[in-house]
Amino acid sequence: MSHYYDKKQESKEKIKEIRAVLRNALFSFRTSSGVFSGRRVDAGTRLLINTCIVQDGWSVLDLGCGYGAVGIVLKKLYPTLDVFMIDINERAVAIAEKNAVLNGVAPHIAQGHMYEPVKEMLFDAIMLNPPYVAGRKLIGDMLEGATTHLKKGGLLHVVARHQKGGKTIKQKMLHLFSNVIDHARGGGYHVYVSKR
Repeated sequence: MSHYYDKKQESKEKIKEIRAVLRNALFSFRTSSGVFSGRRVDAGTRLLINTCIVQDGWSVLDLGCGYGAVGIVLKKLYPTLDVFMIDINERAVAIAEKNAVLNGVAPHIAQGHMYEPVKEMLFDAIMLNPPYVAGRKLIGDMLEGATTHLKKGGLLHVVARHQKGGKTIKQKMLHLFSNVIDHARGGGYHVYVSKR
């Protein structure tokens, strides 16, 4: 059985279109089976999108982009952002590419494991809604990778359920960056932000 954090998906592709108001604007996305939160924009992703810190002209990485909600919304509302979107899931990447076209934006979208497609790059902000079911080691590696992919002063945003792994993630971010704030919360989720 495959998971949404696997490269290949075994399930039959069932495309669905969803709508969501994000950062006070209406967006449409195609989703599918075999992709994270295929029925709606999940509460954690919604909180991350609505509260993340970005500035015009920044380079932003949407790590584990899924069908592309975070990166696409930011690129649409902040056209001067240089947005990169990565996912290991080939189906998710294909749908994210279609969603970019659907929403009239052209971010950089790549399939690959964690930071591999952008291994030489530095970002002003990294957005992460980690795949909890993939286990602590993978999440830890994603957090550690941010230390070498953020510019000086760059921001790592991580959304997590505070009572289901979020406290551990917050502690790891504090250990790696020597700082972390509870930037936003809602529906049991918190957005933690660390500055490099």
